[in-house]
Amino acid sequence: MLGLAALGPARASGVTPEQVTLRAVRAETPPKLDGVLDDDCWKTAPECTGFIDSATRKAADPQTVVKICYDDYAIYVAFHAIQPEPGRIRAEEKKRNGSGMGKDDFVAVNIDSRHTHRGQSWFDVNPIGTQSENMERSSSSNIEFKGDWQAGAKIVADGYNVEMAIPFSVLIYDNKQGAFGISFRRWHGDRQMWSVWPDLNGTDDLNYYAHLEGLDLPKIVQRPKMLGYILGTSGADEPRSAYQGFDLKYPFSADSLGVLSINPDFKTVEQEVESVDFSYTERLLDDSRPFFQEWQLPVDQRVFYSRRVDDF
Repeated sequence: MLGLAALGPARASGVTPEQVTLRAVRAETPPKLDGVLDDDCWKTAPECTGFIDSATRKAADPQTVVKICYDDYAIYVAFHAIQPEPGRIRAEEKKRNGSGMGKDDFVAVNIDSRHTHRGQSWFDVNPIGTQSENMERSSSSNIEFKGDWQAGAKIVADGYNVEMAIPFSVLIYDNKQGAFGISFRRWHGDRQMWSVWPDLNGTDDLNYYAHLEGLDLPKIVQRPKMLGYILGTSGADEPRSAYQGFDLKYPFSADSLGVLSINPDFKTVEQEVESVDFSYTERLLDDSRPFFQEWQLPVDQRVFYSRRVDDF
């Protein structure tokens, strides 16, 4: 089994750190995502351990063990989160991307797939398999629009296990680059603290991420994603009518993305109901429609606000 090589201690912030290198291993057969870590691919996958308490930068207690491999379809990650007292495991959130994840225990993998040290996607799973994610260059909450991934989890006698399958199709990369930046994290809900691998020097600096090297990355043929709707209305005060439209997204390359919306007035189809308190100031409400969520531009976002309420 191929292990890890730490090429030296991390240096002070502001200086390019020495890197931890992790060699990618190909899986002959993908794992079954059931939280039982008995698949053949985990027997030969590199093992990452020695998690660091991000606050004290000392060895975390309890520890976590991670294994990783890949095939032409996805990257596979397995976590064994050790907890000698399983009764302390917190796992209440059942809604995907729910607001209660921060109160639960969960594990996460963060991937700098473009290997630029400037952007990342992250994927979180709690002990009962509830998923949460944030994908680089896609802020849409609609999973059909941004792409899906899978996970499974199981609480065991000495903690909990999580398995993830992250398709290459949801990541942004140049298939010739051969390496990703990667880090593994664990949120300890009972103590409200992070443990991480590798040591990130007490920061969230992507320069300290491990290098997952030796990847034979598949060339993903990008296809446009379309999300359509049709809405019919009928009432005593208005004639029967129908509205339809769609959002279209097409990634031209790792650095360019096109988004088109035709007739985007989704009314109650995609939009969330918001409370509007009486106020003397203008209200700018978040927009939950996919087209408006895709924009992550370093400009005044008010240019794109579609839900603004003028002064009362």
